[in-house]
Amino acid sequence: APQQIFIAVGFTLSIFLCVLIHELAHALMAKRLNYITKEINLLPIGGVANIETIPENPKHELLITIVGPITNIIIAAILFIILKLTFGIPEYSSEINYFTPQNFIMSLFLVNIFIALFNLLPAFPMDGGRILRATLSIWVERVKATRWAAILGQFIAIFFIFYGFLSNPFLIFIGVFVYLGAHFEAQQTEVKNFLHEYRVNDVMMHHFISLKVNDSINVAVNKLLDGQEKEFIVMDGENVAGIITANEIVSGLIKKGENIPLSEVMISEFEVLKPETPLENAYSNLQNKPVTIAPIVQNGKLIGILNIEKILEFILIKNARNQYQRLH
Repeated sequence: APQQIFIAVGFTLSIFLCVLIHELAHALMAKRLNYITKEINLLPIGGVANIETIPENPKHELLITIVGPITNIIIAAILFIILKLTFGIPEYSSEINYFTPQNFIMSLFLVNIFIALFNLLPAFPMDGGRILRATLSIWVERVKATRWAAILGQFIAIFFIFYGFLSNPFLIFIGVFVYLGAHFEAQQTEVKNFLHEYRVNDVMMHHFISLKVNDSINVAVNKLLDGQEKEFIVMDGENVAGIITANEIVSGLIKKGENIPLSEVMISEFEVLKPETPLENAYSNLQNKPVTIAPIVQNGKLIGILNIEKILEFILIKNARNQYQRLH
């Protein structure tokens, strides 16, 4: 019936609202502790509040993370009280043929309990993995805590995958998601720890091609085709005015032609680094920006550039040298 379809759509939107409130709780706690949340993404199996810098203070990470599941428990408690005071608690049924106000509230209550419990699983990228890492970080170093939490998370993921083959195929999807999330979190922490002792001036590129704001897109096209660089700094005299990548060049060609100046298509908002900036911070900042290249400026003068690819090459070379020293 149309009425039931309308109610079912309302129930789905209510679930997304509960997930959004969960993520807003993370964001609000992060704001209270002076961390910036860039955006909140709602996914088919939950949501993600993207905090610009993951707290390394274990107490901060614990507070920001645990508030999410607690919020769902509070929502569930409110729904339970409403149900108790109005319709009474119905008998549990795994099948709902049609929605009534009673089983609507009951189902939303159960969904919030599920969201809270699922997020408390001690596996990345769920809240439980971060809670475990934050708790372990109080006693051991962060890298080791992340490694232990990631290993436990991957064991849980493998269990989901095997159990999914026997029962519910959706668990396979969740297992793969959890396994990859645990691997990514461990890898990112290892990388940041490795970069901790270095600065931007240890890696920055001194040789690069720069363009001028008045250059036409055709000039950028020729530079793009003539070498391996795909990202260029755009200068206005001695000042960095913008950045242009292969995407902006191609998009500009399609929309405006090859004779317009770069000032009309360049990216004007970008990360600016200093040579003494910790490399770990530069890596995190560039990861969180749509453009993965940054000019390096000292005393108002451009002295080099840095991008994510160069940082990863630096890690590769350092690891190769370390392996050589261990073998010889």
